Parts: sequence; structure tokens; C-alpha cells
Amino acid sequence: MRNNCKGAKYTRSKRHVILIYYESFTSKNEAMSKEYAFKQFSRKQKEQLLYERGVDLCGSKRASVMKI
Repeated sequence: MRNNCKGAKYTRSKRHVILIYYESFTSKNEAMSKEYAFKQFSRKQKEQLLYERGVDLCGSKRASVMKI
């Protein structure tokens, strides 16, 4: 919805979202635990983790952080 500009007014004005990394987990609990841990990282730590996993942040206009 968000990327085709048909969402709520708030999200319509926001820029497009690009998924640059994802992981699969065996359980919802494991996924939520990893997501929480990732959100506690500083921006620098998040960028380092993505760099270590082979994600090229230089290709985007601005390095965006997303849920894993």
C-alpha cells in the first residue's frame, strides 16, 4: 500500500521503502527476539552488521535500516 501512494495521508507523503535485507526464522518468538535486539543497536552497529552480511548500503541514496 505505502509504495503505490494509496495509504493514509501520513504514509502517502513518506518516501518509498526498499527492502535491503531479511532473515528467516523457525518461530515468531525467535524473530521478534532478533528484531528487538537489532533495534537496540546504534546506527553504526546496524550498518556494521549489514556490511558483514554483504549488504551494499552505498547503492542507496541514504542507508535505511529495516527489520530483520
